[in-house]
Amino acid sequence: GKIDIKPSDIENMKKVFNRDFTKGFLFNENNNNFTNEFRPNNIGVPIGKVINVGKKIKIKLTDKLNQGDGIRILGSEDNGWIVNKIYEKGKLVNSNLTDIVEIDKKYEVNVGDSVLKTTDIKIIENIDNLIKNSKKIHINGYLECIENKNIRLTLDDSINKIEVIGSIVEKSKNISMTNNDLEKQIKKLGDTIYVLDNLKINKSDNIFIQNKELNNLRREAVTKLNKARLYNTNYLKKEYYINLDEFNEEKGYAYVNKDIKSKYIYTDDITKIKDNVIYRLPSINKYPKKGDFLCNDIGSLYLNKSYSDYALNVTNSYTVAFLHSIGVKRITLSYELTLDQISNLINNYKKRYNKNPNLELIVSSYPIVMVTKYNLFKKYNINNGYLKDLNGKIFKLKNIDNLMYIKNYEKIEYDINKCFDIGINTLRIEE
Repeated sequence: GKIDIKPSDIENMKKVFNRDFTKGFLFNENNNNFTNEFRPNNIGVPIGKVINVGKKIKIKLTDKLNQGDGIRILGSEDNGWIVNKIYEKGKLVNSNLTDIVEIDKKYEVNVGDSVLKTTDIKIIENIDNLIKNSKKIHINGYLECIENKNIRLTLDDSINKIEVIGSIVEKSKNISMTNNDLEKQIKKLGDTIYVLDNLKINKSDNIFIQNKELNNLRREAVTKLNKARLYNTNYLKKEYYINLDEFNEEKGYAYVNKDIKSKYIYTDDITKIKDNVIYRLPSINKYPKKGDFLCNDIGSLYLNKSYSDYALNVTNSYTVAFLHSIGVKRITLSYELTLDQISNLINNYKKRYNKNPNLELIVSSYPIVMVTKYNLFKKYNINNGYLKDLNGKIFKLKNIDNLMYIKNYEKIEYDINKCFDIGINTLRIEE
């Protein structure tokens, strides 16, 4: 159904974290306002102005300020901190009762500077409680405390029902336990995954049970319910077999976007697919009508199982065997692997299946770390460029079919001779 979003809901969102809201790509609008590029940190919402600066900062508030809130004061400087103390007429308060407060001065500010709330501690606490409670399992219980009989506690999560038995219930010599006394101890489930919604109690009059006994009974019941809730299955013990093709050992090279003669050529341009040119699928897929392509995700493998790319993150011999078994002809390994790990992978594959795998490794490349529809080339109408981080590292950018690919600043380079020696068939080289 329709969700009624109130202005206060938007204000509360701003008090959690925001760099300013945009519509993103949701409405297919033909503009470049997909993200806020002017501020990397939280903006917050206005809650007042600085009206006096001395040993403390005096603020005239237009909204609530709580002890523990995060604020930002904007003026000639842009400083933010957590408010640990709030003063009203010289006295400490947890939150403002009037519209004039003072706070400790951590940075130099000026009269007239704007005060913004970047974090609302009350909203954060409320969200934490909602998350905490939403994860709880709601259960019901039954407690039986009959004189001269064993205590019995039953817990029920609507699927599993368990019972634990305690000691003999004794007659009280002076103080008799009430239902509230018993319920208080059994409902102490704070550190567990459970919330006891309803506890039915059947007890004799004038009985006494030590709290220690009730606590032990509760803990034993929780442990027993946990075990009952565990997922159990019976595994079949059978011989493992997988049907695999044999691949010949070779020493070949693959190139990306190169107009050279080679056995293996990949292209990012869908119009340049030929018999010997394999299309490398983009992260946001556009499938060719003919030819083989290089797959980066499971969905693509269902359409064409010819070749798999690095993004499938193949790191072990079992994955190699599975991909070969469903028809993948050549498998690109994860470039997070060391040569020793690759050697171990290949040796295990040969030992287990008595066959050669057909593996490819990217041996020279600036790896792609992000793909985004937010295209700086399009926004600024440029043909090339790069990003530079705070440490001076250069991240190359590439524009392919209106998607912006950000490459890592550090180049991957393997020892080519060692790669062939350990049994990799194809080495990929790209800019």
